[in-house]
Parts: sequence; structure tokens; C-alpha cells
Amino acid sequence: MLYKTTVIINPKLIDQEISQLKDKLVGLVQEKGGEIKDIKNSQRRKLAYSIDHQNYGVYLSWYFEADRGKIDSINQSLKNEKEILRFLTVLLPVRSWSDFETKIKKARLTRVKNIKTTQKEDSSKKTTKKKVSLQELDKKLDEILESDK
Repeated sequence: MLYKTTVIINPKLIDQEISQLKDKLVGLVQEKGGEIKDIKNSQRRKLAYSIDHQNYGVYLSWYFEADRGKIDSINQSLKNEKEILRFLTVLLPVRSWSDFETKIKKARLTRVKNIKTTQKEDSSKKTTKKKVSLQELDKKLDEILESDK
């Protein structure tokens, strides 16, 4: 089964400590029988609400394949890490990493097609507007003012 785990790490850690924690977490997943497929680099972001008096957090995500029975032990190990403010592990609705990559590529292509279609529609709307002369506007304004009397 394919899973994604995202952790929020204490922002007080320096880059070297974050890198060491990342390596430790990857090792933990591999030790529990998981196979890391992809790791998204850490990003420092403002939190929607403070966690343990922290307004910022360093986000780290990774995709991995593991047996369903191993997830509880991986999550328990993540709970025991004091530098992790929060974490979430989700089961992805695909059977393998290659299925996931295929699904992502299709979604990106669909998104690009939708953007191009929207841009074409917007450009066609812009060109179909009829220009009105200043004399026609004055005439229409006079008609409106006359009807108000």
C-alpha cells in the first residue's frame, strides 16, 4: 500500500538538525519495513494556529510503500519524537508508486488543458465585444435623461 506522511517539525531546529531528523525518520520507515519512494524538501511556513507556542513549522513530506500492519508502529515512533509538533499519515487511493505517478501526470495534463481552454475562452470573449461610438453613448444618455423628466 502507498502512504504519504507529512510532519511539522519544530522551527527552532537549524538546517543541519532538520537534515539529521529527516535521515532518522527515513531510517525509521525503512527499519519498519517501508520503502521510501519520494521525499518533498522541507519548507518553513506559518501555522494556521500555534502548536506548542510555535507560530511557524518546518513541513516535511514523504511517500512510502509499507504493509498496513506496520503503519501503527511507524506512527507510534513519530509520536515519540519530541521535535515533531504534528504528523499525519494517509493511505493513498492507489496500489503502487507507478500508479500514483501515472495518476499525477494525468491530473497535470488535465489541469494544463483546462487552463489553455479557459485562456482561449477568455480571449474569444475579449474580441467579441462591440465597440460603441461616443455619439451613440451621448444619444443613449439623452434618452435616459428625457425619460426621467
